[in-house]
Amino acid sequence: MPLISIILPVYNAGERLQLCIDSILKQSFKDFELIIILDCPNDDSDKICIDRAMTDNRIVILVNDENIHTGLSRNKGLKVAKGKYITFIDHDDTLAEDALLTLYNQAEHTNADVVFAPMHSSDENDTLNKKPMPTTTDRHRAALTSLISDMGLSHFNLVIGTLYKRSSIEDIAFVDTRYIAPEDKLFNLDVLLKCKNVQWIDDSVYIHAEHNNNEGKSTAFLGYEKRIPGIELFYNKMTQSPLFAEYKEQVYDAIRRRAGALMFFTLFTRPDIHRFILTRKALKQSEVIMSAFKEKEHTPRNSILSDIAYHVWRMILNM
Repeated sequence: MPLISIILPVYNAGERLQLCIDSILKQSFKDFELIIILDCPNDDSDKICIDRAMTDNRIVILVNDENIHTGLSRNKGLKVAKGKYITFIDHDDTLAEDALLTLYNQAEHTNADVVFAPMHSSDENDTLNKKPMPTTTDRHRAALTSLISDMGLSHFNLVIGTLYKRSSIEDIAFVDTRYIAPEDKLFNLDVLLKCKNVQWIDDSVYIHAEHNNNEGKSTAFLGYEKRIPGIELFYNKMTQSPLFAEYKEQVYDAIRRRAGALMFFTLFTRPDIHRFILTRKALKQSEVIMSAFKEKEHTPRNSILSDIAYHVWRMILNM
């Protein structure tokens, strides 16, 4: 039985797919299985994966009958995974040569339920953006607080480059990303609400490719249609947790800022007055989001712009 199962959904991966698979097969840690889920690609990505599987028996190929997107594809991988540990990689990203070894050693040394790693991004000019991990002794609290507060691209919002003990996540699954986003944050919220032994490493082991074709930059991923159900599910998960009372203020603050981000996206990032009107209408129809703006527990965030934004979005929604 392999010690680590690597789950890799593939859909129209393009030229970076070979780099991704190469970085996995060249790992210094050899005891793994690579589970590739072919999500009906039409750019010959499937042929590349099948050819590689013929030369390395550590590769397992699963084929979807229809395009079910990342979340459900990952769930299919989880169902067949045999490793003591699970990790995920996106089809256009790469691993450092000692990535698995470093994550595995930390997990074994600390008996961790989950081991996070820094979020390192590489743009099309090969410029690396390295975000260091926090310095703290209470790692579980730091991870959960960061994830709930949604502080930028938190390391703890992501499943890629993260190692999970399979026995600790057997009852956790990804949402259907055809209808709900962000799937990584919601998955890790379940993990952190359940698991207490949270660890991380400081080494750079996972390189996330930043380019214009990233799914995470698409309107479909960032738009209100998937994000509002994601916000509501986030809220429901938190209210069902014994920790809600402790984190209530941060939960409402995160909901308000995510709602504001949706409006900002249609006004400034990708200006579209029609989508702004639709976004505002959808936000106003969400009881969860409107209740967050009615809460009077808004805490100044040591930023004049942030506080102004809060009052502006609240005014717009109440118009």
